[in-house]
Amino acid sequence: MTRLWIGVGLLVVLLLGGIALWMGIVPFHETLAQELDTAAELAVAGSWKQAQNTAFSARARWQRHQDRIAAVTDHEPMEQMEAMFQELSMLDSDRTVDFACICVHLAQTARAIGETQALKWWGIL
Repeated sequence: MTRLWIGVGLLVVLLLGGIALWMGIVPFHETLAQELDTAAELAVAGSWKQAQNTAFSARARWQRHQDRIAAVTDHEPMEQMEAMFQELSMLDSDRTVDFACICVHLAQTARAIGETQALKWWGIL
């Protein structure tokens, strides 16, 4: 009987850990994606410095939490995001459309990473 309760306790801990993970990762990536969308809009509107500051602020936030996210999610999209952030740092004010496109792609990738950790009914089956 003791083993049963230990098993139930472990399952509860895993469930609560999954819920806590979901409550932390999904909003983080959604906020990151919104910030990158804003950077893309600013670049298209011609506010180059603001667009750069917004994108690099998103990158700094991403780098602060990257290790914790890497512990629980797939590394391939994370590596793609890092490569795209590197591309952003290489662009100058003559390539605002490229800058905006990369920001939008980064935002979509961030949302995708968040969605992989979201609680969905088909993840249970």
